[in-house]
Amino acid sequence: MDDEKKLNIEHLIEFMIINVEHARHVENERLNFTYIYVAAIIGFFTFIFNAEASINSIFTLLFLIALGFIGFLLTKRWSDVFDGHMNKAKEIALMIYGDKNVSSNAKEASLLIYGIDDQDKHEPLYNRYYYFKHDYRHRAVLRRLRQLSQINQHVTYEEAACSINFNSKWHRSFQIRTKDLFYLFYFIVICTLSALLIYSIVKLHG
Repeated sequence: MDDEKKLNIEHLIEFMIINVEHARHVENERLNFTYIYVAAIIGFFTFIFNAEASINSIFTLLFLIALGFIGFLLTKRWSDVFDGHMNKAKEIALMIYGDKNVSSNAKEASLLIYGIDDQDKHEPLYNRYYYFKHDYRHRAVLRRLRQLSQINQHVTYEEAACSINFNSKWHRSFQIRTKDLFYLFYFIVICTLSALLIYSIVKLHG
């Protein structure tokens, strides 16, 4: 019976990893789009400071503003997809580590698949390109759920998260709400480019 439970838990662990990896992929899409967009803006400003206002610069500004709106709208889509995958990963975590009927041996064996113990060894050398911030937080909560289950305390995912000191030097940078920062970034850029567009049109016809 324990072997059967262990096998089921291993499948759940793999499903959880898949969801976390999909969330990581969405995060990478968002970052890559932003990097390309920032590079395009830098290239434009390099060009505009070395040339007079022209029809080409106006059309380029319109193009960048349109891309900014697309990025603003895509941020919502990326955030919804990201939250969906991470919420599913949280549900699976509770199914595994919050279930008092699952033996501790099965939990410990399946934890090796996710490599939670390995993270403790490398945490001081944290690389944000390997453990993106939500995955880092998720792993920290999983470790706490495991610790609590070992002393027969079964709590919700959020209760386990609240019991962790995320104000330590390794956790502080994971507090920022990424979605809100991206919204703010695109809003500021769109406003700046719009003002520059108006200035270029006035200068061109002045």
